[in-house]
Amino acid sequence: MEVNASVRIKSGMCYALTEASLSGHTYLPKEKMVETTINLLGLRDQYLNAEGTYNMELLDNCFTELVLEKKLILKEIDDNQAVFLSTFYYTELNIARMLLELNISTPEDDYILGVKMDTVEDMSGIHLDDLQRQAVVATQNNGVSIITGGPGTGKTTTINAIIQLFESDGLEVSLAAPTGRAAKRMTEATGHEAKTIHRMLEISGGQSDDPELDAKFGRNEQNPLETDVVIVDEMSMVDTFLMHAFLKAVTVGTRLVFVGDVNQLASVGPGNVLKDIIESECFKLYVLQKFFDRQGKVE
Repeated sequence: MEVNASVRIKSGMCYALTEASLSGHTYLPKEKMVETTINLLGLRDQYLNAEGTYNMELLDNCFTELVLEKKLILKEIDDNQAVFLSTFYYTELNIARMLLELNISTPEDDYILGVKMDTVEDMSGIHLDDLQRQAVVATQNNGVSIITGGPGTGKTTTINAIIQLFESDGLEVSLAAPTGRAAKRMTEATGHEAKTIHRMLEISGGQSDDPELDAKFGRNEQNPLETDVVIVDEMSMVDTFLMHAFLKAVTVGTRLVFVGDVNQLASVGPGNVLKDIIESECFKLYVLQKFFDRQGKVE
């Protein structure tokens, strides 16, 4: 095969995007994708012009063919040409669609909700500040809610209030986190069992070296989760493909509460799900800012 054969260049472009996903990227700017491909294939001398730029005319035919074959998707993002592998693009598109479908507005009478909140606080000994209280109310009135804030801002206290308020209405609440350690901490902090998202989705491992490649989930659109509310903690660590699998197992009418801190650990897999959801401004977001000590007092 010739070193600049079109089939080799096309494979190199796809491989460059796959390699980028291992660093967490779901797309690359077109210029970066081309540069990475040329370096991977050792074609720098052949495609570099005297001006120090790449001869895109020779490469664009290969790129256009991949777009026509629907293996690559080209989109404008922040005035840049962004290139996606089709798998990543349609996965993110489906996540957005499913979240919007789940975000049903269910407003409850303010007076009745206030009485219920007061009762929960009195019976449990939980004391919420105004912003925490607003965040709890938002989970009652919206299908999808996000609560974020740094360490010590009362996210766990808010989760406990949310659990008790939903359970006071006879609703079943499920807790999840992306890792075993995070699930264990959530269990200890709330007194309710929390599972990893993989366990909640009833994962069955594959036979490859990387189980994520062919893992199957027992919970999906044909066999959805049987619960009324799902609270997911440490959302910053949830990647694109795990989020997609999770949402496929959630039926419309189920409330979702995402809790996390965008400044904490990012996902190992591709995507920045929590940050993207927040920046979309499509969902109720509450950023807790007051710092509390271990006894729940404001510092």
